[in-house]
Amino acid sequence: MVMPSSSVPFPASHLQRTIALLSLPRILAIGLLALGAVVPMRSSTSFFLTDGDHLLFGRNYDVFAADGRVIVNRRGLQKSAFDTSSGLRWVSRFGSVTFNQFGHEFPSGGMNEAGLVVEVMAFEAGQYPEDARPGITDFQWVQYQLDCSATVEEVLATDQRIRIQRDASPLPLHFLISDRTGRSAVVEFIGGRLVCHTGGSLAVAALTNHPYETALAYAAATPVTAADHVSSLGRFVHAAAAVRSFAQAHGDDPVGYAFSSLDAVRQPSFTQWSIVYDLRNLTVSFRTLPVPSIKRIRFAALEFDSSAPIRVMDINANLSGEVVPDGIYSPADNLAVMTSVWRQTPVLAFYSLSYLQARAAFPDTVAPAPRPAITSHPVSQTVAPGGAASFRIGVSSGGAALGYQWRKDGILLPDASSATLALANLTAAHAGDYTVVISTASGGSSESRIARLVVATPDPGRIVNLSVRSAARSRSLPLIVGFVVSGGGKPLLVRATGPALAGFGVGGTLPDPCLDLHVTLNGQNAVAASNDNWGTGPSGALRNAFVAAGAFALADTTSLDAALLSTVDGLRTVSVYDTAGRSGVALVEVYDVGTGNSSRLVNESARNFVGTGDDVLVAGFVVSGNVPRKLLLRGIGPRLADFGVTGVLADPKLDLYQARPAGRSVRFASNDNWGDGDTAELRAAFAAAGAFDLTDPASKDAVLLVTLPAGSYTAQVSGVGATTGEALVEIYELL
Repeated sequence: MVMPSSSVPFPASHLQRTIALLSLPRILAIGLLALGAVVPMRSSTSFFLTDGDHLLFGRNYDVFAADGRVIVNRRGLQKSAFDTSSGLRWVSRFGSVTFNQFGHEFPSGGMNEAGLVVEVMAFEAGQYPEDARPGITDFQWVQYQLDCSATVEEVLATDQRIRIQRDASPLPLHFLISDRTGRSAVVEFIGGRLVCHTGGSLAVAALTNHPYETALAYAAATPVTAADHVSSLGRFVHAAAAVRSFAQAHGDDPVGYAFSSLDAVRQPSFTQWSIVYDLRNLTVSFRTLPVPSIKRIRFAALEFDSSAPIRVMDINANLSGEVVPDGIYSPADNLAVMTSVWRQTPVLAFYSLSYLQARAAFPDTVAPAPRPAITSHPVSQTVAPGGAASFRIGVSSGGAALGYQWRKDGILLPDASSATLALANLTAAHAGDYTVVISTASGGSSESRIARLVVATPDPGRIVNLSVRSAARSRSLPLIVGFVVSGGGKPLLVRATGPALAGFGVGGTLPDPCLDLHVTLNGQNAVAASNDNWGTGPSGALRNAFVAAGAFALADTTSLDAALLSTVDGLRTVSVYDTAGRSGVALVEVYDVGTGNSSRLVNESARNFVGTGDDVLVAGFVVSGNVPRKLLLRGIGPRLADFGVTGVLADPKLDLYQARPAGRSVRFASNDNWGDGDTAELRAAFAAAGAFDLTDPASKDAVLLVTLPAGSYTAQVSGVGATTGEALVEIYELL
């Protein structure tokens, strides 16, 4: 890990220059302020609003630069202090969403999965301690608390173990902290020791830039009508009034009330961000000076597991409404943001590029802590109202003590801390997605798959859509997809799209797909139906079928995409190729456009060359109804060699993604080597599905056995280590 040459987070020579600026005579300091050259955070405001039902935290971030990133931080990661000489190390217990300008691990504030919010305010009167406790910078202290603490009490208890370094930054900070129990605290460092206001000593949960007791005394003596909206003390008066009036004044829009209260203390051209955290519902809403439309992030739509990539978004993205950070974190982007902020902030502008590079590269060795192995996951269920449900997790611990924390829709459930979660007298309020995080004493954690509880009269469903996206190379090397209908004839819509995919941002599509539907008759292969250009067939009937199936429209009957309607019973094979022998990406879709469950799609398979990036093998399917279905999914590579296939994918990996709100997909389950699971159970599933056996548990073929609630799913087969080769993806419904 690259570290700055100085033992303190900010280079000593630069820090001395900053201290000198802050020590100037009052009249000169006022002159420098007029020039915009004193402190980076001069007028920020925060407050906590509650009426017993709502828990909202509002914060204005008043700085020189608007640039920043919203970062989704993961749980279960081993971390260390930026100043490695302190020896401080920890494992993140919770995931969090943070707002960052000064580097990945140095947020100005954020909220974690437990509903703990930590926000910073500039505090010129502050002085951090200097003693033998391990030290950490003030902004990394924020990340440490979001990583490790669930409540205000837990934050305060860390003062026994760690301290903020005295020379942590050019300007000391103080903190407003709130948690999901409704408790808040102001944490200040005065004269080198922690001073806390909480419980009875916290008359109002608000904070600006003066010492809390000074601001509180001023507010007691100053009517709201006499307080200005700019100074630290004036803003505190208005923030305190907003806190006290919340219960009577928020009406039907408490979040709107919070934003209006932030508007009352907004600094023109200086309040860059306004943020409202909803601690009870685990959402965060924010707007910025460059983009004033409000964006909203739901924690339930995020992945916090240590195996997930670090997701980020530009805080000034030109979006509105519900958003999901979907960018991938990179040190280069981190450096770009930091450089912009440092150069726009006078007190930081003289820092060297080498220092910024060292800070931007931190941390470059963060790794997951050892994780407990899950042997069985909770299973989705549909239960009638008034009934009972039970979810259970199985874990291989090797005798080690384990901690359990169940979540519903991403929100921690109080007192749900055992391997089994039992629910009785079910109502619609119990319905949702349940997961459990299992943790070890060393801090490693694993999260279960999602188990959906549906509280309704059971409505058994079926697979109603199968699709495969991959490359068709030529007529002699077409994209081949097989499927099986069981139980009698079933009306199906079959499509092969190429040109239409360009409208979804897919490049290199198959220019003119032709679709052949094959059947085996008397031991001989025959083409049962065929289509080249869908507009040359019964386009009216096809358009109606597109609508009935929920398929995207093919608006232009002159397009070269292919489609046909056919009643199918048994095995069929689709081959897709370009009429001129060209190659490109195509999508094969099979839709059940019939009624009833007596005949149904029970199997899909596709064999093709697996490349890298967008050229992996992708199979999608949709499960209807509200009763979870048990499915077997396989990504086969090495076993194909036994059937005479050459150039097989040596080590396939199978990932199953579940479509979630706001157009986002999350990884539901994954497998690399099938022999790592319960091979006896898997082989029994192979037999039940009529799939060929995998005789060698040491083979690197991949298999998943899952019980899935209704919804849309995508199975992706890729090569471990970006390897390529021929592979087979299979999806079986187990009745």
